[in-house]
Amino acid sequence: MARNYQIGEAVEIIAKGEDMEALQDLGRRYPLLVAKVAKATSGTNVREVVELFSYMPEYLSANKVNKAIKESAGLVEGKAASDDDDEAEEKPVKKAPAKKAPAKKTPAKSADPYEGKDAIELFKECKKRGIKAAAKKTAKFYANLLKKADEEAAAEAEEAEADDDWDDDEDEEPAPKKKAPAKKTAKKPEPEEEEDDDDDDDWDI
Repeated sequence: MARNYQIGEAVEIIAKGEDMEALQDLGRRYPLLVAKVAKATSGTNVREVVELFSYMPEYLSANKVNKAIKESAGLVEGKAASDDDDEAEEKPVKKAPAKKAPAKKTPAKSADPYEGKDAIELFKECKKRGIKAAAKKTAKFYANLLKKADEEAAAEAEEAEADDDWDDDEDEEPAPKKKAPAKKTAKKPEPEEEEDDDDDDDWDI
């Protein structure tokens, strides 16, 4: 990457004439500036000239002074590649804001209250709720029985609520009662095996 010279630094290099590599670089990139500075430092006041330019602010680069000389001479139509390099150094490149990755949606958790329970737990739950169930079946078998019982209980609760609504309307004109939806005949559970009173005896643990 091209070196970016501050004007005071460039004047000192030109006045001393010792750093051949830097002099060649300055002469290639800023020939007009080098010519002006060489002429200004050729007299007896070279130290005063170098000292004067050392007070110049850091943002005043050799490239900016060279551009000003070119503009005054009417040589601003063509733009050297080295000038572009210097401008790139002087202007910090703005980084594009990083795009955030779209947040992954967490899959909804299952609302199954019986998921994750083993067959023994579900069997005991059936016994507790008075649901007839054969022993030594799979967890899925007991879970289906419990879900079916939950659905029937919910249907009965809705029916009872509907009956309460009819009671509230007794004082108004009688309206034809809607027939309660026929209950679906529940499938008979699989034939039960003989089971002992003690649940733990049913499971040979």
